[in-house]
Formats: sequence, structure tokens, C-alpha cells
Amino acid sequence: MIKIIIEREIAEGMAHYYDCSLKRAMLKLNQAEGCLGGETLTDAKNPQRRITISTWRSIQDWEAWTESADRQRLLLEINPLLAQSERISVLQQAA
Repeated sequence: MIKIIIEREIAEGMAHYYDCSLKRAMLKLNQAEGCLGGETLTDAKNPQRRITISTWRSIQDWEAWTESADRQRLLLEINPLLAQSERISVLQQAA
């Protein structure tokens, strides 16, 4: 099992559009093969910063999602709303 953390900084004035897009994306993500669940949080001290945390059965399932048409459509929709590129961390349980 792995966890994915995606950090995004939303461009000024784009938060509403981003949140609407992400709600639709989270529905697709939670239906993806190997996805065990996910949520998106807003930084309490920076309302332009969003963090998505998802849990996956395996790295292969995560990689399949990253290459999927659904994720590619999401990126086309949200990338123009971001102040900078997303940052992704792939985490596994420590030994």
C-alpha cells in the first residue's frame, strides 16, 4: 500500500473553478482501479494551497492512474488554474 500527496498552489481568483474541477476529479479517482480512497484539504494558513492525499493498493495502480485519460483530462483542466506546477510525493510505510 502507498500514499500519494499532491500539493497545488492555486492562482489568485481561481480557487472556485479549481474546487469545482477537483470535485469531479475525485469521483473518478475514487473509482480508479487500486484506489483505496482520497481526500483534498485546504491549508488552514494559506487558502490558495490544496493538498490531495490518496491511498493506493500498489505503485503500479498509481502509475496506471497517472497515465489514464481521466487524469490527463484533469490536468488539462486544472493546470491553467495553478500558480505553479503540482508537487507529488509517493510514500510507503517505513520498515
